Parts: sequence; structure tokens; C-alpha cells
Amino acid sequence: HNCPTMAAADPRQMVEVNDERRKPKYSFHKELEMLMFGCTGNKVVYMDTLDLLNDIAVEFMANMTAKTLRKRKGSVTLSDLLMAIQKDKKKYHRAVELARATKRDNETRQLDKDKPITNTG
Repeated sequence: HNCPTMAAADPRQMVEVNDERRKPKYSFHKELEMLMFGCTGNKVVYMDTLDLLNDIAVEFMANMTAKTLRKRKGSVTLSDLLMAIQKDKKKYHRAVELARATKRDNETRQLDKDKPITNTG
């Protein structure tokens, strides 16, 4: 378990998780807050840390999309993105695993949605 730990901090520079202040146009604050909580168990995070991590995530996704679009015209598919990260084996295998899990989740939701409601009582 390689999650970073939080050092003692000035409470004036920290916010409670779920604070809805100053979100950029493309914000993954909610997801990053959950990730940080999962790694540290701490519900209090630096807003500047969230902003920095968000900037890194958005920049990474923009660069990957741009890289993919340079090689292919039109819309970007999952296969295109997987090809762009295939040299980084750790990212590639994790992305494939997440794509499969998402597909299973979507299929399960669809089955549950299509399943008739029966009265068993």
C-alpha cells in the first residue's frame, strides 16, 4: 500500500472533503478527494493539493488525447488511448482492467434495469 501520508498542517490552509469552492472548468476534485481519503483515511485535504492534482490529471488527459488525435482523425476511442499508453505497462494493464470492470458494471446495470419486478411476499 503505497499511499502518501499527510504531515501536520495549518488548518487555515485545509478544507473539509466535499468543499465546493473554486473548482476549475474540468474538475476531478470529487474523485481526487475520494482517492486521497482512501489512501490516507483523512477527510481533510489541502485545497492547493487538490488543485495541483487536478491540473496534472487534466494536463495528462489533454496530452494523451492530443497525441492520439495526431495519429488519427476523428473521435478518440478507448483502443486509441490504450495504444497511446501501451509502452507504460503498469498504466496499460490498469486501464484495461478498469475498462473491463466498467463494461461489466454497465452490463449489470442494464440487466437490473431490464429485470421485471416480482412480488415474492
